[in-house]
Formats: sequence, C-alpha cells, structure tokens
Amino acid sequence: MDADLDLLLIAVYCTVDDLLPKRPGNARRRIADAEVITLAIAQAMMGIPSDPRFLAVAAKRLAHLFPNLPSAPRFTSAGCGCRGSSRD
Repeated sequence: MDADLDLLLIAVYCTVDDLLPKRPGNARRRIADAEVITLAIAQAMMGIPSDPRFLAVAAKRLAHLFPNLPSAPRFTSAGCGCRGSSRD
C-alpha cells in the first residue's frame, strides 16, 4: 500500500506544481506550496485529523518524498484555526 500512496502523492504533487502560479524564490522558505497542498491531501487520505499526529506519521512514512517536513510547532503556529488544524 505504501507504494500506491507514494505514486498517488507524486502524481498529486506534479499536478499541483503545474497548476500553481510560479512564485518568486524566498530564501527562508523550506517547503514549497505544492508540498504543503500534497501533505494536506495525504493527511486527509490517511484520515489523521490532528496535525501533530500526522507530522509524526509523515516523518516515518513520507520522509523519503518530503525531506523538509515542517516541525509540528512551526506547521501549526501559522495555522488559521480552521477546522482540521486541531492541536493535540
């Protein structure tokens, strides 16, 4: 199943990256918009509503696809407080 998830996330990333407008580079940015969107889709597909839990699982299962995964505090501190960005 991991290989299927990998292939699906690669396809999602490529599609999203092609559809998003190009943004100027930012030296402080470590993760691209397409990566954030792909990670959000992965989180929904895996059924993990908690951002910190998802990032812990992603660090083990998806680190080979996303070498610059954000840490839980950095990822959730910029959150909008929207549904789905719960903090455990």
